[in-house]
Amino acid sequence: MRVRSTALLLFVFALLPGCSSDKGLTRIDWQAGQQPSLNKAAEPGDYALYTGTSNNALVVQRLKQGDPIGFETNDIGRVRAIAGPYSTTLDPMMIQHARWQLMEKPEAQPMKKPE
Repeated sequence: MRVRSTALLLFVFALLPGCSSDKGLTRIDWQAGQQPSLNKAAEPGDYALYTGTSNNALVVQRLKQGDPIGFETNDIGRVRAIAGPYSTTLDPMMIQHARWQLMEKPEAQPMKKPE
């Protein structure tokens, strides 16, 4: 009985929302060995570039809807991260995974009535 209760409790905790450390919506993901893809931003906003499992953005770029975002291979076969006019070549010895992620928009606050 105790094993069944423990398993049920673990299952319930796995389903709880908000347990992920990712904030925002992942838009473009690249892994070493995969073909990179370059898309257009589906919506305007601030897009952050993360590498590996780090939650610290390397750079944040403000994009308009339709701006280029993603990854592509350069002339010498290295992967470049691109967002609008920004691009940087990823070091293949250091970076095996990268993602562009749309950052959460702050929730609108109701206007306060003047006192």
